[in-house]
Amino acid sequence: MVFLLAGIWVWRIGVRPAVSLTRDKLLIRNPFSSSRIPLRDVVALDPGYVGIVVKTTDKTKYQVWAVQKSNLANWAGWHTRADHVAEEIRKAALNAGAPVLPSNSLPRPTRRHYTRGFRPRHTRKDPD
Repeated sequence: MVFLLAGIWVWRIGVRPAVSLTRDKLLIRNPFSSSRIPLRDVVALDPGYVGIVVKTTDKTKYQVWAVQKSNLANWAGWHTRADHVAEEIRKAALNAGAPVLPSNSLPRPTRRHYTRGFRPRHTRKDPD
């Protein structure tokens, strides 16, 4: 019985989340809820470690658990799968007549701080 419950829990958390685009709707399926959002209502997308946060014209926020962006990728400015998905949703929303959306999925400029011993090889100064 315990294994059955554990299997259902793993399926709900790990397998069930999904995001889909239709011609005029964004379909979000999270472990415990599902949402259908008209693409023309999408005003902002923000990929992050909890998933992609979708903001709508009525100021409602939806989370897409299906794709996440790690904190390391955010810090380093890496372009990840979550960024690609957010960019595709943004393009579809613009085609559906949504307000102009900023492209939040592009890597943000970051300021990198290195501690001694952790600098990339190409930035180390050679001893004179």
